[in-house]
Amino acid sequence: MDSRDRDSNSSLTLAGPKVPEFGLGHDRWLDLVSRYTSMSLTNPSDKLVALSGIAKRRVAHTQDDYMAGMWRKNILHHLLWYMRRNVAIRDQNIQGRHASYRAPTWSWASTDHPVEIFPRMALDTCLYQVADLHLTYATEDTTGPVTSGWIELRGHLKHTQLIWHEGGGDSNNLDEPCWHMMIDDESNLWYSWINLDNPPVNKKAFDGDNANGRLFYMPTAKISTVFNPDAGISLLFRVVDSSLGIFERLGYGYWSGVRDKQLQYTNAILADLGEEVKQSLPCVRYEDGLHTIRVI
Repeated sequence: MDSRDRDSNSSLTLAGPKVPEFGLGHDRWLDLVSRYTSMSLTNPSDKLVALSGIAKRRVAHTQDDYMAGMWRKNILHHLLWYMRRNVAIRDQNIQGRHASYRAPTWSWASTDHPVEIFPRMALDTCLYQVADLHLTYATEDTTGPVTSGWIELRGHLKHTQLIWHEGGGDSNNLDEPCWHMMIDDESNLWYSWINLDNPPVNKKAFDGDNANGRLFYMPTAKISTVFNPDAGISLLFRVVDSSLGIFERLGYGYWSGVRDKQLQYTNAILADLGEEVKQSLPCVRYEDGLHTIRVI
């Protein structure tokens, strides 16, 4: 059957800084994603097919648009999914993204492991926008399999590096072995609370990317809770085509929890890079101090 293309543009753009309101059934969908991704499917390539019936009923109930396991009205929130950290640390050999294409890297449906979406009650301020989105479906059914797709995100793009740390050490580190993300190279500020979508077994897996400056992050949300009043979330990316501003998602970073450095992290992550540096970064377009990148 012929594929069906679908675009979404202005309706996906966040006009203001606050996280959008959440409609009826939103939390139920997040719980469904959590439980569903924990199940062992006979054929993982049927991931979107298996949810199609439920998605159709929700479309009829909410008049919302279904987009590769996510919903248009809440997509800024739904993009903040992550692999459960205890799984990532316990099993470094876990299968991440499947060899055959299933969904864009920005969708949890592209992975083969249990995922969670960050609790909505803690989200305070969005730091990014969705500028455009495109999906190509295998059939006329927009709740079914996807053959290609991309999303354009608009925000503050920054360079980073990823290195493996065996654990222990100073207050930057967690006790267990984990990947570290560079926040600021000048102050040698690193952070270890990151979740990679496909954790590599090779501890030097990112050496080439680090050396060639292919790794980036974009702050996506600030978080305010009783225990962490100044925290936030970033999404991690690797550039695929710098001339076209095309990226793939690598994972999710969460800054918070280190009392003496919490504000230092926030200041470094949200610090302005200067116009010359910002204009040099790969993107689809750079306007008003913000980068628009295309994630496939």
